[in-house]
Amino acid sequence: MAAASLYSSHGTDEVTPEPEPQTAVAPVATSAPETKAPETMAPELVESCEDAPDEKRCEKEEAKYERCATSGFAGSRCLDSKALDRDQQAFVTDCRRADVTQPLPTPCAKLAKPVANAYRYCRFLGRSTLRCDRSARYAACIYRGGGRICTDAAPVYRACQTRSVNGAKIPRRFCLEGDVQYERCRHAYTVGSRSDMCRPATAVYIDCRPGAGVHVCEKAQDDYARRAIAGPPPAPAP
Repeated sequence: MAAASLYSSHGTDEVTPEPEPQTAVAPVATSAPETKAPETMAPELVESCEDAPDEKRCEKEEAKYERCATSGFAGSRCLDSKALDRDQQAFVTDCRRADVTQPLPTPCAKLAKPVANAYRYCRFLGRSTLRCDRSARYAACIYRGGGRICTDAAPVYRACQTRSVNGAKIPRRFCLEGDVQYERCRHAYTVGSRSDMCRPATAVYIDCRPGAGVHVCEKAQDDYARRAIAGPPPAPAP
């Protein structure tokens, strides 16, 4: 799939998807990253200082960022703003790469500005990078048309942020792929069902990705989902 241009306040940057390893792997046995109730992420989403709970702080940080952006982030006073600009663009890059794995509309390629804004305005409020990752993830999902699923997917992304595979932290773009795959699973397997086995199924996909390509890991996810639907095998006859 051709790479689309990445939004930047200073131009565009093309991102070429990295070659994916295609080594076949067995589905990863993993416990479900469940929570007792879905996390509500909508209140975390701030897309302008007018939406911010601390509007004055947000406006102060926004004015500083815009001044620094105008100067190309030159000088020691702009170090924080320069780091923020780098971080938001890195998030959009990871999100854009994750979008490449699915055929749905790609908000991080076509609507990168509002997704970046969700990250940036969160940081203007002094929130952590992990928290702002979650806010921007929610924004991307909403722009993708995920609706309520975007809230239900929040525990999966949060769990991925702190999980490791073979001692290595899972790259953020695989966590964002998990967001796409969770939505795919929900539409394919849980329509009309009260059971959300797509959370553990998506964890299988995410844990598979560091060592295998998208299609291999989608198959592992689908196999898990089908086994969950089928239930345990019947007990042998006495």
